Amino acid sequence: MPSPFHFARTWELDVPPDRFWNTIARTDEYRSWWPWLREFEADGFRPGAHWSAGIQSPLPYVLRVQLLLEEVVEGKRLAAAVSGDIEGWAALDLVPSSSGSVVDIEWDMRPRSRAMQMAAVLARPLLRWSHEWVLARGLDQFRQRALSQPPRSGDVERPPEGSERHQNGMREE
Repeated sequence: MPSPFHFARTWELDVPPDRFWNTIARTDEYRSWWPWLREFEADGFRPGAHWSAGIQSPLPYVLRVQLLLEEVVEGKRLAAAVSGDIEGWAALDLVPSSSGSVVDIEWDMRPRSRAMQMAAVLARPLLRWSHEWVLARGLDQFRQRALSQPPRSGDVERPPEGSERHQNGMREE
């Protein structure tokens, strides 16, 4: 089996962690934020919750995944086991910064089917480009469609606390 795709990203957002967390917890709105998310179902935002998604990249293929939320620490961390067309793990860590929030996202995935395993070897640059496309579009769409909306009633916003500034970065192993 080919080596896993390992990605790590850090994004700085100009909203406090509470605002980010309250927004990302609104799983019922994901498809309106991200049109490339062709299918999405979630039975909660808590440990043990199951999510199912169909992701349409610019390639002519819908990637189908299931997530089992293993760790949910309100306002700080979300970690999941991933299965489906790919398998592995994903995690999101959130910390306050002087400008709002720092979001660290990391995931490690392997293709499961023989066809996806061959594509991961033969078309690795194309798959990486497709992944980058989804990430770039997803972040822009999240900022424009989710974070630009006023907070919902009941959402709590606190001033950001100081934190060490992280640098954007990515690695693939």
